[in-house]
Amino acid sequence: MFLAAVIADSVLPRVFDVSAAQGWLGVVVIVGVTAAFLVHPRFREGAIGVVAALLFVSTASLELRSSIEAMVPTAYATYLASAWSRPSWRRVWLPLLLAGVALVDLLAVRGVVTGGLPVTVGTVETQPLPTAIAFIGSSWLGVGFFWLLGVQKRRRVEGMELLRERAEMAGVIERTRIAREMHDIIAHNLSGIIALADGARFAAAKDPKVATEALETISAQGRSSLQQMRGLLSVLRDESTRELNAAPGAKEMAQLVAEARRSGLDVEVTGLDEVPAEAPELVQFTCYRVLQELLTNMLRYSPTKAGRITISGASGRIVLRSENPIAAGTGAGQQGAGYGLRGVRERAQAHGGRMQQAIENGNFVVEVEIPA
Repeated sequence: MFLAAVIADSVLPRVFDVSAAQGWLGVVVIVGVTAAFLVHPRFREGAIGVVAALLFVSTASLELRSSIEAMVPTAYATYLASAWSRPSWRRVWLPLLLAGVALVDLLAVRGVVTGGLPVTVGTVETQPLPTAIAFIGSSWLGVGFFWLLGVQKRRRVEGMELLRERAEMAGVIERTRIAREMHDIIAHNLSGIIALADGARFAAAKDPKVATEALETISAQGRSSLQQMRGLLSVLRDESTRELNAAPGAKEMAQLVAEARRSGLDVEVTGLDEVPAEAPELVQFTCYRVLQELLTNMLRYSPTKAGRITISGASGRIVLRSENPIAAGTGAGQQGAGYGLRGVRERAQAHGGRMQQAIENGNFVVEVEIPA
């Protein structure tokens, strides 16, 4: 509405001094330019095109004596084109805007069009060509100023959009990490609980003491799982109420093996002390989770519930290798659904390491290498 008032105040007094047709044309220009700016958020390129066309018509037909009347809507259109138009359209609008304001200035300096007559600027008589050059230069400076304002607006909007996308990506990464941790915790502990429950069920009639010990182990393992889940889910809480739980590392790996053995897994583990205690916490945590998944994989899929894990550390790399018997007819990629081993591979690759799995002499072999 401000733009409409500015245009009306400068154009209407002049156009109503001439023919009625030009007076009505002035009204059309005012209404059209205002309406185009109002619908610009929805029809961006079309609205700017309408404004450009109407300003051209007003300049060519309404006998404007200077370019002042056209500068307000031109400046705003320049800002909108720079801030909101697509790159391909910006390459169109800028040359058209520069050409348009140059045309307005040439029409204002009538001597340039009519054959080189002197032009009076204030009380000073000057030649038309220098005057036209000065007018065009100043107008182009104005266009450049409003174009740069639009560039700054566009960069602010793009910066906010980039921050929003980064926040969304961080959320996705965090949810993926939490899902992976939950899988490791639940799969490992539930596998042990199921194995113990099966053993207790078969032992209950013959040896109630063994069944009671198995139930006690199930209870302890369930509490441990609950504590780990609470520690993991605390990252979703407010910082002021978040529990501070240290991530498990090299010191807890022996306890992990002991829990697997209590769950009924006959596993031989060597090299637990090969994971250096001075290794970064994230590396220790990764080794812990890898060992946990290897034990879980054995417990779930080894037909004999037995296996061997070897841990070695040399040349700045930690290698965890597991071997367990495999059911007849099972391929290297068929042991389990693959989610746990996929997580192991992703953890290793995140550190620049690798994971390999294969069938060797009837055993399912997984080898994970993690840079220390």
